[in-house]
Amino acid sequence: MGLDMRPLGKPQKGKEERFKEVFQILSGKREQKPLNIIDKLRGKKVENKR
Repeated sequence: MGLDMRPLGKPQKGKEERFKEVFQILSGKREQKPLNIIDKLRGKKVENKR
């Protein structure tokens, strides 16, 4: 039995690619894409840089 090194749960079926993106953003391996005008109008927020 091995240890699960991901602090997040299992990805939902069909959402595996987004799960990988989020995991990489949270672990600092990738930066979040800048938001476009439509995302801003929908109320999405940009994560703060450290």
